Amino acid sequence: MTDNDPNQGPPSLDPAQAEVLLDRLANDEAFRQLFCSDGPAALAAIGYHGPTESKACFKVEKLASPQELIAARDALRQALTDKAQMSMSVVFFFEAGKISQRLKKR
Repeated sequence: MTDNDPNQGPPSLDPAQAEVLLDRLANDEAFRQLFCSDGPAALAAIGYHGPTESKACFKVEKLASPQELIAARDALRQALTDKAQMSMSVVFFFEAGKISQRLKKR
């Protein structure tokens, strides 16, 4: 986890955390299920300990497929580690069929 201005929202993931998150979302079905059912626990499992009080902000209607995540990996990595872009809404980056649309809004 990187340092962040408290007025800027939650801290971004550090590059190692982003890599682990993307790897596990693309390759680990149990982690994908945890991410959908309990986002804060999934993030804690990769070492992220930022504010995660509201589980409601972690809801994903349908998690993107591993193939979709792999195709958008570079853009997702950049968004996850960019202090200016990171927010708890980052979970919506992983919505099936909406990755490109969500990243373009940033």
